[in-house]
Amino acid sequence: MNILMVAPVFYRTEKTQNFLSALMYCNYTGLDFKLVIAVNAAKPVLTEFIKNWEIDFKKVHGDNSVHVIWHDENIGKGKALNGAVKQFEDEMKPEYIVSMDSDIIQVDRNWLQKCLQTFTDYSDHYKDNPKIRPLALLSPNMLSDNVSTNNHYIGRMPAYDIKVKQWSCWTSDKNTGIAGPCFIIEYSAWKKIGGYYDALYIGGNDAHMLYDLHLNGYQAIINKDIYFIHPHDTAAKEQEYKKWKHHMIKHAKGRPRDLPKHLDDYKGQKNF
Repeated sequence: MNILMVAPVFYRTEKTQNFLSALMYCNYTGLDFKLVIAVNAAKPVLTEFIKNWEIDFKKVHGDNSVHVIWHDENIGKGKALNGAVKQFEDEMKPEYIVSMDSDIIQVDRNWLQKCLQTFTDYSDHYKDNPKIRPLALLSPNMLSDNVSTNNHYIGRMPAYDIKVKQWSCWTSDKNTGIAGPCFIIEYSAWKKIGGYYDALYIGGNDAHMLYDLHLNGYQAIINKDIYFIHPHDTAAKEQEYKKWKHHMIKHAKGRPRDLPKHLDDYKGQKNF
């Protein structure tokens, strides 16, 4: 199974180090995968860490297992993801795109195989039900200080539990309600909607992805049995990152001035 994993990295050193270290020890057995790290203007200490980490990752998982793209400036999450997919999709011919934020920690070494198995089980479980939308996006269950952030977000929507063979899952008939730090997206669905909506410089890309999939007749679900940790702030260093992010959002307010008509509800990023 061909998997293209993409993780944009931004101006946050400690969380990115924890994220990459966790990825190092995940199990990728049985997968033909490539992990692409798209670095957006990292500080020197993080740059050095990533260079050393890349060498070690290749020693453990093979020379073609990882590729680092170095951007001189922050081009935004959407553009970083779309650019990485475009660069490697012809070579990889992926069946799935895995989009990851650089501040999550994978608890289960076999999380990726379990997520992919959920796709297969969903198709098998609902193949004879014509009312069921095809599954295009799956998210693990995000935990932050022992609270499920996915439960918090999807709880705002008309959400419900579903059983997918052995998996306990959440879903909604609406277009949002799933936290976006990790999305596993079926590649043909990714191509149909054109990847991430990347006109927004920072923030909101996840909501647009869910909405575009919804408009095209796809379903998105959360596997409640697969956990990721989405940690809270890490003292002074994280405050520095918050100031940087606030500056980026301020800088981005006019890009774009007008959203496409079907995204009018998202003006001002009020729902993000």
